Order: sequence, then C-alpha cells, then structure tokens
Amino acid sequence: QKQPEPNSAGVETSSSDDPRAPGIFVNTRDKDNMRFSDRFEFKPGDVVVVPRSNEKLTYARVEKIVDPKARTTKVTVAPGQTKVLPMVLLGKLDEPEPKDERAAAKRYILGIEAIHNHCKGPPKSLTPYEKDMCRFVIVYQARKIFQAADNLKKIKDSTQKKTES
Repeated sequence: QKQPEPNSAGVETSSSDDPRAPGIFVNTRDKDNMRFSDRFEFKPGDVVVVPRSNEKLTYARVEKIVDPKARTTKVTVAPGQTKVLPMVLLGKLDEPEPKDERAAAKRYILGIEAIHNHCKGPPKSLTPYEKDMCRFVIVYQARKIFQAADNLKKIKDSTQKKTES
C-alpha cells in the first residue's frame, strides 16, 4: 500500500487506499464530527486528527502512549514523521453527530475548555509548538461555535418568517 508523500503541510489526496492515512488533510465530515477533550483514551493504531504548524488539520496514527500520567502520545503525522503530543491535542474521530446546533456548540466549548486547562499549566512545561497548536485549536473550535450560532439564528429567522406568514 503506497503512502502519501511526506510534507509538513499535509497532502490533499493520496495514492493510498486509506483516505485517513497520516498526513492527509481531514475531510469536512470528519472535521464536523471530531472532538477534542482531555477525557478521551487512545490506543496504538487509533486514527486521530492533529493540528499542524501550517494551521491545517491532518490525519495521524497513534503509535504508542509515551507517558500515561502526563497523557502524551507518539503519533505518526505523515509517512516517516512522528511527534509526541498531549492527548488533548488529538481529535477523536467517529463521535456521534450532535443532535442540533446547541449540542454542536457545547461540544466545541468543552473542547476549548479542555485545551485551555492544558495550556494554563506551568509555562515551561509547554513547548512553543504545543502553545501554537493550543492557540490554533482554540481558534478553530471558536469558529465552529460561531458557525453553530449563525445556523441557530438562521433557523430562528426562518421559523419567525413562517409564523408571520
């Protein structure tokens, strides 16, 4: 099975049979259904979503749990490229779709809280890369909250128009 060519930016597609191969940009459906949390457990072989330094999300594969107490994992982010990341920065896939826009917004808020709690640890305990990735994921999650709020407003406006007719 041929793997995608490695690069730090991720790749749009792959000659691989696996659409979730490490280094491939995350598809829209997975972006909508993934979650970040400090409560998830991961095991070797799990496919996850990771933030990259180019502010994109790509698939990665958990190789091993480095330190269960510190909740860090070694992940393959692209063929031949691994990183050690805190579990809170691993997006969990295949989570059930939120029931409505309020549930979606709550999902993103909980993700922001988990990452914020991780990032407010002792300053020297976070690498510059981790700090950047925390910022990126928080901004990404905030955008999703605003999208959910915008969708709620559209639904409310649509319902009001129907009522007025």
